[in-house]
Amino acid sequence: MKSTFSKIMIWPALLVVASILLACVPPQGRAPQSMISCDHRALEQNGVQGPALVSDSYGSVTDVPLDAVTVLDRRLYRSVMTQSLFADRTATGTTEVSARFINCTDQRIQMLARTNFLNAAGAPVEDVSAWKTLFLPPRSMTVYQERSFSDRDVVSYIIEIAPAG
Repeated sequence: MKSTFSKIMIWPALLVVASILLACVPPQGRAPQSMISCDHRALEQNGVQGPALVSDSYGSVTDVPLDAVTVLDRRLYRSVMTQSLFADRTATGTTEVSARFINCTDQRIQMLARTNFLNAAGAPVEDVSAWKTLFLPPRSMTVYQERSFSDRDVVSYIIEIAPAG
């Protein structure tokens, strides 16, 4: 009787462990978070010589996906996963974004997050939000939220996260 009871009690614990591990597996398709990388060779090859101002040198910087999280540090990229992203209009017409982050490590993580609200052309609608400090205990989650000041023109957003300190 005792061994049957202990076998029955193991299943809920295994389900909890499996749920935590699955939360740290990236979904198929477009990743909810990305790393920015720069290719200086492409910059040198495509660069314009002389007194010219150009918006960018194509192929020298990875595309930053819209409506996603951009991770500014490789260690953080390996430690924190974006489980979900939401954006909605508030009753006053502003845009509110929310991101649920999962700490996939056994260490406490302190990180910063901020949001860029963009118009249809990808230009900023307002100044980037202030950095907010987020605390993630080991194997836990937290939710980040930010609202735009503008009640019009917000079409997309980019959330940036970086290590604190």
